[in-house]
Amino acid sequence: METVIDRRPDLAVLSFGLLLTYVAAFQMFKLPAALPVMIAEYGYERAVAGAFMSVYAVAGLLLSIPVGRWIQQGHPKPVIYAGLAAMLTGNALCLHRPDSSAMMLLGRGLEGVAYTVMGVAGPVLVNGQAPPGRYPMVISLLSLWIPIGQVAAVLVYAAMPDEVGWHGVWWAGSLLTMGTLIWCAVIRLPGVDVPPMPTRHLSQGEGNPAAGKRPASERFLLFAVTLVFLLWTGQYYAYMTWLPQYLVEVHGFSLSASNAGYLAPVLVIVVFNIATGFLLRMGVRIGVLFSVGASLQAVAWWMIPWTDTPVYGLLSLLIYGAAAGISPTCLFGMTGMVAARSGSTAAGFGLVMSGRNIGVLAGPILIGYLFTLSGTWNGVSPVFAAISTVTAAGAFWLAWKLKREGYYQ
Repeated sequence: METVIDRRPDLAVLSFGLLLTYVAAFQMFKLPAALPVMIAEYGYERAVAGAFMSVYAVAGLLLSIPVGRWIQQGHPKPVIYAGLAAMLTGNALCLHRPDSSAMMLLGRGLEGVAYTVMGVAGPVLVNGQAPPGRYPMVISLLSLWIPIGQVAAVLVYAAMPDEVGWHGVWWAGSLLTMGTLIWCAVIRLPGVDVPPMPTRHLSQGEGNPAAGKRPASERFLLFAVTLVFLLWTGQYYAYMTWLPQYLVEVHGFSLSASNAGYLAPVLVIVVFNIATGFLLRMGVRIGVLFSVGASLQAVAWWMIPWTDTPVYGLLSLLIYGAAAGISPTCLFGMTGMVAARSGSTAAGFGLVMSGRNIGVLAGPILIGYLFTLSGTWNGVSPVFAAISTVTAAGAFWLAWKLKREGYYQ
């Protein structure tokens, strides 16, 4: 029997929450599509270029938990306003002095502050407004924020005239942020101190997680989800930040061809993300799906030494995209399930996003460092293959633990 909460979802708030995440992802992933051109034009060091992605995580590590607490107090609008203002300021600084690595880092850091706010506020608003019975599908749409941002960034970059180039993508991000700011000014946002609407996996009676379980159990599970999210995010952001550069250097792709190759796994991610939502709604266990996705991701990393041929290269991209479509839906869903037990959804998402930000910080820099150390992309893959294997082991453990704790039957 499913838990029923007599509360009508506000679809405008739900849509606004999704928009916050989509715009945040576009702003972050506007860099990889332009990175080969920017490295050639401004001569950035590899580790510094990786830091342009990883610096987003510095703000996240400092602010994710406080932002979650501020939003949990029932006042999301001022926090969102501050984040959107930081995003516009960061965009302006990057456009002002792109030749300065320090200025680019500062600008991207301010964008990272905004990303942190939008990355916590968006999921909290969406999680609180998901209609009963359609929670898995809504979480699937939420989990699409990264691939949608990636696809949009590549398409916008491709549409820019040569004389505008990467600058046009930053201007497009500023316009998107201004539109979001206007919507924030007119929409009425509710408090977030009410419990979220439930997943179909949350049952009543003997198996109900809310029935007599200690808060320590919730905290332990949230920390476990946070750690697994950290590992998964580290390898994902490393892969997606450097994939265009890898395709240029290893396969000799042009910039436009490398961006097309970059889109291949992202489009597969979208398909499998939506499919995962359908499977969850049908009753497939979230832990089982995540175990499958995490295992496929490890396989894709172990395959990299053999991806110098077109067939194996394409197969690796497709396997990676399928895995990366399954996993984030499950991770966001697990976070919502566990945090709902105590009703502290914003604080729960803040904690998990902190772990995620550590992955964002470490992954792109680590892969740049390993490449510099080894001088070859094949010297990078074993490290991230091992990380992905540990992530898969964590996924299997979470599947077992969630069933044991009664999150699903």
